[in-house]
Amino acid sequence: TFGNNARKWIYLSPHDAYKGRSFFFPLTDEDKAKSDFQLKLLPEKGDSPKYLEDSIIRFLLRVAYLNLDKNNGDYECYSMLVHTAGSVDDHKKDKKTLEKVLEHLNDPAGIGKAFSARLFKEAKRIYPETVVYTKVLGFIIGNIGKSQVVVINSKNDRGNVDKACNPDVLFTFATGGNIVSRGLTFKNLLTFFFSRNVKGKLQQNTYIQRARMFGVRPYSKYFELTIPQSLYENWADCFQDHELSIQLGKAGHLAWVERGTNRASDSASIDRGSIVIARGEREVGDIFEMTNEIESILLNSNKSPLEIIAHLLEKRLIEDKHFPKPIRNFIEKTSKNLSEDCVMVFREENKLNLIQNIERYNDGDPILIRRKRGGIIQVLIHKREMYENKVHYILPLRSNENKARFIYRQTLGQTISRNVRND
Repeated sequence: TFGNNARKWIYLSPHDAYKGRSFFFPLTDEDKAKSDFQLKLLPEKGDSPKYLEDSIIRFLLRVAYLNLDKNNGDYECYSMLVHTAGSVDDHKKDKKTLEKVLEHLNDPAGIGKAFSARLFKEAKRIYPETVVYTKVLGFIIGNIGKSQVVVINSKNDRGNVDKACNPDVLFTFATGGNIVSRGLTFKNLLTFFFSRNVKGKLQQNTYIQRARMFGVRPYSKYFELTIPQSLYENWADCFQDHELSIQLGKAGHLAWVERGTNRASDSASIDRGSIVIARGEREVGDIFEMTNEIESILLNSNKSPLEIIAHLLEKRLIEDKHFPKPIRNFIEKTSKNLSEDCVMVFREENKLNLIQNIERYNDGDPILIRRKRGGIIQVLIHKREMYENKVHYILPLRSNENKARFIYRQTLGQTISRNVRND
């Protein structure tokens, strides 16, 4: 928003080898089919070191498996990133847990007897064939000394940053704070243990950068993301709101989308003269004239919402700018079944559906046809069975002057969480 012409922005797609948003937060059946990473969901409460220890054990097993057919000098080195908090004391605590596991496994018959038993049990679960888990366990016991633990806390840790991002030790473990989320590319990252949540809203530009699992991951089906479910779903919402913002930008509507669980950016960095912040629900097109014919089609059609929009476009009752094609494509792409996932929202009065009027709200703006604080769709669908478990909501909203526009809301974070396989 630095005074440049956003309508001339060029949108670039990632290269084919890149594993990004659609891979780690899959929405469509096509995305889901390609998304083969391992998602481990942590409990919402408690920070027992057991969960980190279990993740370390799984990391060791997968590194071993990926190196079984390689010779000693040709081993591929991998890293595990631990990001649990922002304080240095917490990083020291994580470092102690990492070092404790390695210390115990270096003495499997002594102090490491209990850890060895856990390692053996997990190996049998992941690799049930005797010949495989036997080789994997032998590899770990024979090479556990080829490990390192590094802490990344500040820009002064340049050496540790390089060790974590470009591992040259077989089993490399890294833990750290904010610097982890700033411009670092972790080559051969195999496990990301991420439990750093926030008390308030997630800030999109920060949490999008924290997606350290993104990158070239040819070993993606062995990659593990360990994270609390609520954080994963809120993170997914961040990316979907960001994706919708991009689609709105492509359609010529410069709106940055955020919701109750996240915000687009720090408020000081937003030029509100150039960017509209849309919360929860948002306008998706320009204002049009609400004619009797349009009203009749909206209220009486038994087609899906996108079919209704298409019908209005075919009859030239509305134009593309009133419900832009990029948004229609977004809804279609992220729906498994348009008739089931997408719904048109109306006000009910005397058992009749009516198009909601903006003048019914004290803070409604009849000129822009929107409500300052939003929430129209949420109130209209509350405790109404026909609107339960939907993904996309489209609300036609009118004024007393017969002007109207479409308002849109999506609930995709929970859908993504259901899509991902939990090993």
